[in-house]
Amino acid sequence: MRTTFLWMSAAPFLLVACQQSQPANDPNSAQQQNGYPPSGYNAQAGYPQQQQYPQAQGGYPQQQPAGYPQQAPAGYPPANQAYPQQQPAQGQPPAANPLSTVSQAALDLVIQTTAKVDAVGMDAEGAPITGTVSEGGHVDGLVNLSPGKCYTIIAAGAVNVLTRIDATLYAPPLFNVPAGSDSAGINAPAVIGKGGKALCPQVPFQIAYKLEITGKKGAGDVRAQLFSKAKK
Repeated sequence: MRTTFLWMSAAPFLLVACQQSQPANDPNSAQQQNGYPPSGYNAQAGYPQQQQYPQAQGGYPQQQPAGYPQQAPAGYPPANQAYPQQQPAQGQPPAANPLSTVSQAALDLVIQTTAKVDAVGMDAEGAPITGTVSEGGHVDGLVNLSPGKCYTIIAAGAVNVLTRIDATLYAPPLFNVPAGSDSAGINAPAVIGKGGKALCPQVPFQIAYKLEITGKKGAGDVRAQLFSKAKK
């Protein structure tokens, strides 16, 4: 009976000692004392993760890396595309050659036909003088005359357009002294030095003369050609 009493009386002390022997770093005990999760607590299982804020719309543009192709503004063609060429205004004809191929051929036919009568035995020499004249206007050009030759000059105007022309040859050096001239009739060519009146300069060397073709009636294309032959 004495032994049993001692065991029962010591039981409360054992129970108290067991309750005080709980470790101080128990996670459950620390959470209850200060309200915060203990050290080493897994945040994913507990508190929610912080949300990512969306990027602001319409803010400052991001800087592109060097060498990245830049986007062209609206209304401009891409960098590898040429700008369109400017077109003539609507209703405005494009610029034309003052002396078309058709006009040259027509005037050449008149000159060659006239040469068979007024420049017999002569050959064309040098480039023709061409241009377009208005009524009262003129076209000028130089022709070279050499010693030992005789020359004839035939000038023609556009038929039924430039109906009358004059041709005058001026001597150097000031080109203000006429060396020969001719006033053509209606739709007829002007001829300087025709037939037996060919120009045979008495000079020791070649000299340049100025030929002037004037529009007397109407306006249009003109063309003149120098013909020559050896002096007998």
